[in-house]
Amino acid sequence: MKKNFLTNSGIESCVLVVPKECRQSVLVLAHNNFGHMGDKKFKYVIAQKFTWPGMMSDIMKLCRSRVTCQKQSKVKPRRAPMGITPIATELFESVVVDLVGPFSRSKSGYKYLLTMICLASRYPETLLLKSITADEVAEGLVELFCRHGVPRQRENNLRVHCSNSCVLN
Repeated sequence: MKKNFLTNSGIESCVLVVPKECRQSVLVLAHNNFGHMGDKKFKYVIAQKFTWPGMMSDIMKLCRSRVTCQKQSKVKPRRAPMGITPIATELFESVVVDLVGPFSRSKSGYKYLLTMICLASRYPETLLLKSITADEVAEGLVELFCRHGVPRQRENNLRVHCSNSCVLN
C-alpha cells in the first residue's frame, strides 16, 4: 500500500506502508546498506521511502541492539557535578557499578554485562547476565563482592534498570 503526503517544502511524496511481517527485513536491509550514520540520519533515510506505526521506536530498538552501532555511537559524556570527590586509597574501597546492554544474545543466553570498576586502580570487573531482574543483579553483585570484598562506597547507575531495594541498598 502506498501513502501520499505533502513534505514541508510542499512537494508531494509517496512512501510504502510496510506490513508487520516485512518490517524487520526492511530495517535490517536498510541498516546493512545505510546504517552506522547515526539514528537521526537513519530515521530520515527510512522515512523517505517507508512508513508504519511505531517505525521510529523500531529503528531505535534496532540501533540499540546492534553491537557495531553501540561501538560507533557518539555518546557525549555527562559532566560530573563540581565538588570534592574522596580519593580511594585501598583497592575496591570505592567502586562504580553499572549495567551494560542489551547486546545480541550469546550462544549461552547472556545478554547483559554487570560491570564494577575500582576507583583506586581503575581495574574493571565484569559479569555476564542473562537478564536484569533484581534477583539476578543482586546475585551478580554478591558474586563480585565475594571476589573483592564489600566496598565502603559504591556509585551506581542501577536505578535506571532496577528499582528493587535488595539491589540498590
